Amino acid sequence: GTAGILWALFITFGIIGLWHGADWNFIVYGLLHGLMLVIELFSRKRRKKLRKKLPKKVFAIGGWLITMLYWMFSLVFFRAKNIEHALGYLGQLFSSWAIEPIAVLSIPLAFNLVLLFLVEWMNKTQEHGLARLKIPSFLKYAFYFILFNSILNNLISGTPFIYFQF
Repeated sequence: GTAGILWALFITFGIIGLWHGADWNFIVYGLLHGLMLVIELFSRKRRKKLRKKLPKKVFAIGGWLITMLYWMFSLVFFRAKNIEHALGYLGQLFSSWAIEPIAVLSIPLAFNLVLLFLVEWMNKTQEHGLARLKIPSFLKYAFYFILFNSILNNLISGTPFIYFQF
């Protein structure tokens, strides 16, 4: 029944978290994803009612925004050194700024983030995000090339990829 499904989700996602690393922060990361599936399961009827009341685009953007924010919240646990580090980071995030936000958000990083969010939004029903635009193929590939090189440049000069840190 429903209780069995809930336990199966939590156990499965707890194991998935453990698979990512042998520390509590990874288990919490997995359990947060299991929790979101449980919330999705129990809120299905309410969301159907809400979908009828709201304009289609407002509902779609709202759902996407909630999903992205929750996913980003869960990544705090994934990237943290341990559970204490994650909780300390979240405590600072929701209480006061320890650093100036503008100092962290550079113009190139902000530009790339906006581009990534736009491509992600356009990709929801297409094979790839730029398929919707009626532009020549070479411009699409140029865009992807520039975006890829920007990300690669950030990886080379920034923090190493998470799986390279194990």
